[in-house]
Amino acid sequence: MAFPLASTPWAGSHPNPPYSGTFIPELWSVRMIAKYYAATVLSEIANTDYEGEIRNYGDTVHIRQVPDITVRNYTIDQALAVDRFSAPKISLLIDRGKYVHMAINDVYRAQSDINLFEMLTTAASNELRIEIDRDVLGGIYSGIAAANRGNTAGILSGNVRLGAAGSPLVVKTNPSAVNEVDPLRLILRLNLVLDEYNVPREGRWCVIPPWMAQLLKPSDLKDASLTGDRRSPLRTGLIGAVDATNLYISTLLPTATESGKTVNYIFAGYRDGISFASQLTKVEDLPNPTDFGILARMLQVYGFKVTKPEALAAAYAYGEL
Repeated sequence: MAFPLASTPWAGSHPNPPYSGTFIPELWSVRMIAKYYAATVLSEIANTDYEGEIRNYGDTVHIRQVPDITVRNYTIDQALAVDRFSAPKISLLIDRGKYVHMAINDVYRAQSDINLFEMLTTAASNELRIEIDRDVLGGIYSGIAAANRGNTAGILSGNVRLGAAGSPLVVKTNPSAVNEVDPLRLILRLNLVLDEYNVPREGRWCVIPPWMAQLLKPSDLKDASLTGDRRSPLRTGLIGAVDATNLYISTLLPTATESGKTVNYIFAGYRDGISFASQLTKVEDLPNPTDFGILARMLQVYGFKVTKPEALAAAYAYGEL
C-alpha cells in the first residue's frame, strides 16, 4: 500500500502514474510470516522400539511378551507342580498412511525468490506429524485398562473418580462438589491408578489441554522442573513436571460434547503403554504430466497399538477458568 496522499494537493496535481510502484518499488521480503504448528507429543509418550523393523505399508511387527510366572507355596516332600510358561504375542500392524501431493509450476519456481520445494515439503512434514499425532491420541482410550479410567478407577481401590461419559469431571481451582477436582489433584489421581498397577514412576508423562495448564498456574504447582532444552517446549509442548511426571500441552487431544461443554480426554502413562512405528517411505518429485513443473509428494506409513493397557490412564474432564 502506497503512503497516503492528501485528497487535494496544495499545488498542481498528484503525479500520474504515482511514484509508488514506478520510482518507489514494491518489495517482497524473503522472510515469511511464521506458521504456528501444534506441538506433537508422540515422540515423548510412546515407545518406538520397533520402528526400524518396518519397511512398507501393510507390514506387521510381532512383539513378544515376558510371560507371567506362577509362584507357589512349598512344603518338604511335596510333589512339585510343573508350570509351562506362555505369553501371547502382540501384533503391531502398519496399516495406516497419510500423504501429501502438490503441484509446483516451473514458472513459479523460476520467478520465485524463495525455494518453493523446500518451503512446501518442510510445511508438509509438519502437517503430517500433526495429523498422525491427532490420529493416535484419538485412538488409544478404548485400549486403556478398564481399572485406569472412569469413575470407579483403581485396580486396588476402585473408587478413584476420573470422569466418564455422562459424568465428566469439572476441573477448577476451588472444587466443592464430588465431581469437581483441582488440576493438581487430578494429576495425582492419574498417578495413583498407575501406582496400583506398579507402573514405574521414572519416565511417566501426562498430556493435558491448554485450559488445564492455565488452571495449574495459580494452583499448588509452585516449581515446575522445566526441560533444559530451550527448544523442547515449542517442539513437544513440555512445560514442566508434577509428582515426577512430565507434563505436555497438546491441542490435539480428543474431545466430546456434554451438555454444551467441550470435554477433553486427558492421558497419563509410561512409554511401554503405546507402541508406535512410522516411516516416511517416499519423498519424491516427478514431472507433472499435464503441466510444466513438478509434482512433489510425500507418503508416511505408520501403526500404533496399546501394548500395555495397565501402563496408561485417562481422565474425562472439562475446565472452569
